[in-house]
Amino acid sequence: MTDRLARTAAFLLAAAAIGACTAHRQRAPETADAKLVRAYDLIQRGYDTQALREFSEILFSDPANHQVRLELGYLHMRLQHWKEAVRYLGSALDEDPGNVRLRMELGYARQGLGDLDAAADDFRIVLRTPNEFQEQAGAALQSVLSISADAPRKVEGDTLLNDGYDALKRGKRSLAKERFQRALKGGPDRAEVHKQLGYMSVQEGNVDSAIKSFEGARRLQPTDFLTSLELGYMYDSMRNERSAMRSFNAALASPDPEVRESARAAVENIRSRHSRVFLDIYGSPYYTSRFSNRIAYAEAQFGYRLPHDSPVSVYLGTRYAQDSKSHAGTEPQVLSDNALSLGPGIRLQPEGFNASLTAEYNKVFNLTRTPEHDSASEWNPQVQLADYHYWNKHYGPIGWLTLGEVFPERAFSDLGFNVGYYARYRDNVIGLVQYREGFKLVDTARTLVSAYVPVNVMKDVNRDFFNNLIELGAGIELHPILRYSVKLRAEFYRGVYLGIEGRDPNPYGANYNDFRLSLLFTKRFSIQGPPAERASKPGYEEETGGRPFRWHGYLW
Repeated sequence: MTDRLARTAAFLLAAAAIGACTAHRQRAPETADAKLVRAYDLIQRGYDTQALREFSEILFSDPANHQVRLELGYLHMRLQHWKEAVRYLGSALDEDPGNVRLRMELGYARQGLGDLDAAADDFRIVLRTPNEFQEQAGAALQSVLSISADAPRKVEGDTLLNDGYDALKRGKRSLAKERFQRALKGGPDRAEVHKQLGYMSVQEGNVDSAIKSFEGARRLQPTDFLTSLELGYMYDSMRNERSAMRSFNAALASPDPEVRESARAAVENIRSRHSRVFLDIYGSPYYTSRFSNRIAYAEAQFGYRLPHDSPVSVYLGTRYAQDSKSHAGTEPQVLSDNALSLGPGIRLQPEGFNASLTAEYNKVFNLTRTPEHDSASEWNPQVQLADYHYWNKHYGPIGWLTLGEVFPERAFSDLGFNVGYYARYRDNVIGLVQYREGFKLVDTARTLVSAYVPVNVMKDVNRDFFNNLIELGAGIELHPILRYSVKLRAEFYRGVYLGIEGRDPNPYGANYNDFRLSLLFTKRFSIQGPPAERASKPGYEEETGGRPFRWHGYLW
């Protein structure tokens, strides 16, 4: 049995070896001409890298092939592999020194490599020889000589540029800016200097100057799609929607999917502003440690913007507010408003302004009965004026104390205010100012993490103690995906009552501490089809999304 298995195995191995040899004899080796045909076909289809590999294999088999050496030189030229292009074209020229076309190509390759003297010699040789390339050689020679004359100026520009970057690292912004401006004066064709000055202007809050610098960079490098995207955000912040759309549409051609997606979201955002029919959704549920309370808050507005670019919109709005303690009944009325409201509204918001004036007439359904609101429902007319602004700069105490020199490229400030009349709160007029000043800890194309110092000031006409206070704190905000307006905030506050008391006495003392964890989200839907996301660049979005900047009233 064992002998039979051994014989069988030997027979199978022999058969396999015979079959392999037969197959090898039947498969004819590929000819050099067939390889050349395949290589030229790859060039025709635009596959230069693959063609380069094919020609290299042919030259390895046939080192004396002059035509293949030429093709390799031209391919390396096209791929801007200057060192390899000079090697192959120079070798081909040694075999055919009278070929003026080849001499011109070698001159261009040497110019690309930076060997300007050798390139000038090649162009002079072509220029001295009667041929069809003389005029072209004369222009190429003038170009090389011009570059050679500019070389000292370029070296000086490089030195100034390096000095500027070094000054930035050391926090010497004024010195850095002076160096960059000198480098630009000596070399106005350097796109990187235009961009650097543009970024510094953004950090200084001078958007007009930043736009001028970035436009200079884009003229020099039209395919710098990230610059087009930045320009779009800047034009949008200046309410120049025509230029913003031009820049965002240019950025849509970017090969980078993140740049394309950001540009697409920004285009949709601008289009949504002009949509006649819209649905805005906003929510800000949060937790407050002071009362171990969870508050749910959301609102929606389904509206129509009057035609002919009118600043007037009409809408049907609904608003919901409910806190866990009041709903459970363990504490009487911790939140001042446990209600669901529904009613018509009208908004006035001129084109190019964040400020808005709204008037509403709501039917309010009380979710929790109190002596103040003891009926199942009631009517509540109200009027609100609101505004919001964002700056890539410190405008408050941090900026004053640091003279704007501490990480200015990551600095930001924002300010929102709201003043309104509310019939529901005993015909009260309540005003709120909220200011933040902080730094962007993480600032990428996809994610933003910010740390900040918030200040809230509240005042009213009826002298309710809970509407007369100042809060100072520290917070951190996570915006995980910039193209979606969903944010998470964690904040600690030290609050001080202003000592003003009206009808109700203050049972809580002169001050308090509070930790708040908030989730904020906003979205606009329009009749244009898919939901229109807000602009994804922090600092250029309107955080209130056209809605009144509002405060949730507390009874503490």
